[in-house]
Amino acid sequence: MRHNLKLSLVIPCYNEEDGVREVIGRCPADVDEIVVVDNNCTDRTAEVARSLGAQVVIKALDAGAMLGITPVSATAVLRSEVAA
Repeated sequence: MRHNLKLSLVIPCYNEEDGVREVIGRCPADVDEIVVVDNNCTDRTAEVARSLGAQVVIKALDAGAMLGITPVSATAVLRSEVAA
């Protein structure tokens, strides 16, 4: 904590078992909290991050993204349907 502020580091990961180990290992002591976002990893990224003291958040599969539908394109579709 510095100046009554908590410093959090958020690390998005996809199959970064080795990379997350290096990134967490290089974090300065000023970092109060490390949060690793597991973007559906199939390796041991989450396990490694937890073993190094990080909190791990598992990101659920996004069916829209898998189909190529982004929030912007979904909004455009909805607007075009409303206008029709």
